[in-house]
Amino acid sequence: MTFSRDIVSNLWFGRLKRPTRAAIRRLMPEHESTILFGPLRGKTFRATRYVRLGIYERAIEELLLKHLKPGQVFFDIGANVGYFSLLAAQLSGPDGHIYSIDPAPNNVNAIRYNLDVNGIINYTLIEKAVSDKTGYAELALLDGTRARLNTKESSGSTITVQTTTLDDLYNYYIQPDVIKIDVEGAEALVLEGATELLNNVQELKIIIEVHDEANDNRVQAILREAKYDIQAVSALNKRRSGKYPHHIIAVRQIAENV
Repeated sequence: MTFSRDIVSNLWFGRLKRPTRAAIRRLMPEHESTILFGPLRGKTFRATRYVRLGIYERAIEELLLKHLKPGQVFFDIGANVGYFSLLAAQLSGPDGHIYSIDPAPNNVNAIRYNLDVNGIINYTLIEKAVSDKTGYAELALLDGTRARLNTKESSGSTITVQTTTLDDLYNYYIQPDVIKIDVEGAEALVLEGATELLNNVQELKIIIEVHDEANDNRVQAILREAKYDIQAVSALNKRRSGKYPHHIIAVRQIAENV
């Protein structure tokens, strides 16, 4: 099945993407069906066809398959419609727990539906944006599922949302084992509100989609200061040209006894 998915992925992103996408639009239901390929194959899901094909953000998928273990806790920061929350629930099993965190109303409804319809009960849905402080902020709605903080340079509609920090989540809920951060350019803000977590949780793994050079530099500076090893992640498909966005994974090692 991996070979079939690779073919679909290459067609979707390659030179034949226009006829491929036109054919898929005719063949697939518009809003909801089962996922066709990958580790979530057969799961009912409400999302775009691209997501339901099972070729969505495969680099992140591979990292979760490698690093998230049964019984572990996963923080999905910028959970979007819940694809990786659902995958994490499958990987961590009934003894693990998923925290799906997203402030956009459309995403909140989609996450709840996509997890509930697949029988997932070991999750907590948090309807807030993760930032550098707790309070309120303006959220720019970029399209049906994408949104971001720091809206001064954004056009389009905005809404006021509650914000929280990773340190607040860590102190109020539970220590995470793996964190995924995809917040459309606010990733440095997320880490600036995570000083306690970054310095206290051993062997924490953080997967981050970095959207621009300024965020890249700030994110890496914060992680290095907290003694994380950082590795760039090779894309398994390429949605856009240029260096950004790209993914990194940061791992904090167990401190050596002195």
